[in-house]
Amino acid sequence: MFPHIPITSKLGIVICNNHGQVFWAKRYGQHSWQFPQGGIDEGETP
Repeated sequence: MFPHIPITSKLGIVICNNHGQVFWAKRYGQHSWQFPQGGIDEGETP
C-alpha cells in the first residue's frame, strides 16, 4: 500500500482497574504523558 514506508512492530496498551483508574506513563525527558507503548527496532528479536 505504501512501499516507501517501512513496516515496524509496535504495541500500545491501556491499563485500568475496577475503580475506573487508568495508568499513564510520563515520557522520559519530556513534560507529557502517554499510555505504555513500545516497539521492536530493526535487528532486535522479541
